[in-house]
Parts: sequence; C-alpha cells; structure tokens
Amino acid sequence: YFYPMFYCFIIMCIDLIPRGLCFLAFFFFFFQAEDGIRDAQESRGLGDVYKRQVVLNIQNALKVAKYAAPGGWNDGSLQLTPGMGCAPAPLQSPPLPTDNCITDQRFRTQYSAWAMLAMNLLLVGNFSALNSYVMETWSNPEIVAINQDPLGQSAVLLPQEARLSGPVDFKTTSYINANMKECGGEPALQQWILNSIGQIQKNGSNVCLNVEGCQTRLIYDGCVSASKGCGPNEEFVLNSTSLQLQSKLPSAECVTVNPDRTLELAECNFPAPGSQRFKFVDGQLMDGSGLCLTASSPPPPPSDSTFRLGRRLSGDSTGAAAKVSTSVFGEPASARAGFALMLMNNQVQASNVSCAARCLTALGLDLRLEWVVRNVWQHRQVGLVGGSNPTAIVAELDPGGASQVFRITRANHTANPSP
Repeated sequence: YFYPMFYCFIIMCIDLIPRGLCFLAFFFFFFQAEDGIRDAQESRGLGDVYKRQVVLNIQNALKVAKYAAPGGWNDGSLQLTPGMGCAPAPLQSPPLPTDNCITDQRFRTQYSAWAMLAMNLLLVGNFSALNSYVMETWSNPEIVAINQDPLGQSAVLLPQEARLSGPVDFKTTSYINANMKECGGEPALQQWILNSIGQIQKNGSNVCLNVEGCQTRLIYDGCVSASKGCGPNEEFVLNSTSLQLQSKLPSAECVTVNPDRTLELAECNFPAPGSQRFKFVDGQLMDGSGLCLTASSPPPPPSDSTFRLGRRLSGDSTGAAAKVSTSVFGEPASARAGFALMLMNNQVQASNVSCAARCLTALGLDLRLEWVVRNVWQHRQVGLVGGSNPTAIVAELDPGGASQVFRITRANHTANPSP
C-alpha cells in the first residue's frame, strides 16, 4: 500500500508545493517509509542493508518474474550507492568491516540484478559526490540495453549443476549433496527429526534436507518455509505403509538413494525398492540397505550463497542504450537476439561460479550450436560455448557479493533464438 501513496504524494508535491520544499519532503517521506520504524543503528550492517534490500529483493522479484512484460515492470526500490549501511566510526566501535555494508562490488551487483530482472532503475545519492566507479556503472549502455530489451522478460533463477561434464575448471560448489553413510560412524551428524511441517531437520540445528531449486538433487540447506523459496522443497511425507519419503512438490516424487549414496527425487516405484525405503530408528533416518542420512560438516552455506540469473533477449537496434553501445564499443551485440546471464557469489570466500550444461540448457541455449560469450562489464568477448567448445561459462568471483554479467549470442549471427 505504500507505493501508491508515495506516487500520489509526489504528484501532489510537484503540483502544489514549491520545488525546494518538495524535494525535502520527498527525501524525508521516502527514507522514513523505506526503513520503517527501525532503529538507526539497527539499520546498518549486512543483515539490514545488503541482505534485506538487495538479496531479499532479488528473491522476492524472482517470485513475480512472470508478471514482467513490455509496458510494465516489477519495482525493486532504490539503487544503493557504495558506503550505504556502513556505520561511521562514532556510531560503531570498532567500525563495521566493509563486508557489512554496500561495497563497490555489491553496488554493481545490485545494478546488474535490477537490469536482469527488468526492474525500474531508481538512482539515489549525492550526485555531486559520486565517484567515477558509480558513474561508470550507471552509464554502462550494455547493461542498460539488457534492462530495456524490448522483449521485456525478467530473469529467472537457473539451476546449479548436479554433476559437471566437459573441460570445466570448477574449484568449489555452493551446496553439499545430501548423502547416506554407515550408521554410527558420525553419530552427531546422523540425528534427524521429521518436524511438524514435514521437514527432515537435523536435531538441534537449523539444517534441513532440501530439493535444490525445486528440481531433483537433494542438498543440505538452512530450514525455511515454503513461502520464502521456490516451493515446498523442504517438506516431505513418510508413507507408513510403503516407507517411501515423498516430496510435497507438485511432482510428488520419492527420495531415492543413488549408487554413489547421494540422494535425488525420482518417480515413486511400487512396490518400493530398497533405494526408496526409509525409516526412523533411534533418531537416525535409515534407508533400505541400512545406511543413515549424514549431515555435512561444516554446515552448508545458506541458500542465497550464489545466484545464477538468466533471461532471453530479443535484441534492440533502435533503443538509445543499444545505439550508444554499438557506437561506443563498435560491437552491435546489443542489437542481436540471445540471452543474458548473471553469476553472483555471496560466499565468504572467492569462488568459481559456473553455469554449465544443465544451467545453460535451462536458460534456452541449444548446446549443439556455437555461441559467443561477451562480458558486458569488461566490454569484450570472453569465449565460446557449445558446439565443439566447453559447455560452461565460469566466472572467478570475489567473496561477499561480486558478480559478472554476460551477453550470449549465436556465433554466426545469422540465426537468432525465437522469442
């Protein structure tokens, strides 16, 4: 209800109040409402600035991505500039470290994410004091061309690879596979409960069995309600007759033990084979062969540790951003149909974040064909995927919110993917 009131207020302000007073009222009204009734000190730091106003907004925007279309957009609120959320020394002793505020990388990541999600780009800050990095970010015609692509589609969350293939240098993964081990070998990691909403939760912790991205692979992740993710991917029903552990996702598939002892969802078989039979014995979740579900150590990263966002592009030869991009860089990539991909790393360590075959296929690429990959922040072609080339795009990203955005187009430029 806030935004309709806000826009009506601005219209009335412009029409009825002297301009200087109008801008004062605008900033007071907006920032008081945007941060609610939070204490000023509480509103600083990672949880209330970066995580709440950037990561959580990305997660919320993904839920309504299907409603973005030409003539309308989802509202992601203001772009935060570097330094926002960082407590000055007099208010915080010792000062909060840089990973508790909007850093340069996080600022650019937010701008990239809003462009990918086809959201309006509302800029804020003291324009007379903004540095060259901020101005370079805001004025990059290649990222603006993605935001303003005529197809108007929002990015969607792409799946992480379950198993990698091809010549990919992938040093770390974001999640840890759920797996079965010999019972009793790691007793502290083998105690589970089936809680009241159907989550398989590690006893005494906030770790739950999770169907990654509502697809098929089972991982360990933080326990969250279905309303905060892609669906009820942490909720299961244990059939007391067949002993099958059935997911509450629409597919209604059963938890199945693979030959390598990892878990995934598969079609429920009747009668249930040993790989689909589970029971609780003394707090342990045991399968039909006598193996027990064993948690990871150390605990897994949170579900927002990495993002892979992708959207389809129709290309634009008439829009202002696309024209500037072609003129400045001498490369008409923004005029070509294709795809945009954003890779983002929220982990506490640097990581190679990958979009490999499963991820690229979900984006829409036909990997039998050859595609050109262009880094829109480096303004250069960085490689080829598909055909006889590697079937992955990998970005080596710094920790704490770094990202890269790529534009992907057909190598021969003659055939474009249909919208």
